[in-house]
Amino acid sequence: MLEVPSALVTDTALERWRARVQQMVQRLGWPVGSIVARCHATGATLAFEAPMRCLLTATEVNEWAWLGALSPDDRWPAQLGPANPADEVDAAVPLLRQLAQAEAPPPLDALLAERATREVPLMVDDEAVTIGAGARSRT
Repeated sequence: MLEVPSALVTDTALERWRARVQQMVQRLGWPVGSIVARCHATGATLAFEAPMRCLLTATEVNEWAWLGALSPDDRWPAQLGPANPADEVDAAVPLLRQLAQAEAPPPLDALLAERATREVPLMVDDEAVTIGAGARSRT
């Protein structure tokens, strides 16, 4: 999820942002899900569905997509972007793919798949994974 100020929110910027998110999600091989912009009094909240195992990388994708969606007059300083130049899809893909792979170790993928077949709760944080709930849960 990304919060953007109202001064930069235009229909054109939001359309470009959606297109860039969809393009990067496809390039990363993630399932394409909902892409949502909620406008409010102080700006907009931008969000899209991403694999649970790659949520930190998804925040980078969101920022990359927004920075590239802005008109040249509205650009934020380059040092704020996750990839440089912000407009280059091909330049950003390797970095974002590397971040996603580092974030999601292969054993977690297997655990997520097995959890889904058994329909048990799963909680993940920076240090541990807990499967199940209550006295029978395991961390």
